[in-house]
Amino acid sequence: LMKGIEFDGTYWHSFEHMRAQPIKESWSDDDIRNYHQIKDDWFATKGIQILHIKEEEWIADKQHFIQKCLEFLGK
Repeated sequence: LMKGIEFDGTYWHSFEHMRAQPIKESWSDDDIRNYHQIKDDWFATKGIQILHIKEEEWIADKQHFIQKCLEFLGK
């Protein structure tokens, strides 16, 4: 399908956590802040679409995001 679903956990995708990762120590703050867009743009060059689900949105309305995932996958 050339589609991916990413669950963006609040801790793992926070600026502070990403900034603390040794592999990202040479990244600018702007690159850290724009991480998802940079990654999504790269996937787009490969013809892959990404659906992001943020943890806080998932907790608030799981059923909505299950439906959103199914629609994204064409189900």
